[in-house]
Amino acid sequence: MERSRAVGALTIFIFCFFAVWALRATYGYAIDDAMASPGARVVYATAVKFALWVVPAIAFAAPEADDGSFLC
Repeated sequence: MERSRAVGALTIFIFCFFAVWALRATYGYAIDDAMASPGARVVYATAVKFALWVVPAIAFAAPEADDGSFLC
């Protein structure tokens, strides 16, 4: 039963991740393109990539406490 719950959670995570990434790639590109400074563009792009790739992965991989809450 635990494995099917993990597979379901992973499936939801992947679906939501790609939905957010598609929205960012579709609508966020205009923000990237409008930035005049190449340095600001690099900083913005790196921050967005970190927020969309690293933060969700850490949140998903975080172990759960016995009461079901996430450990921080």
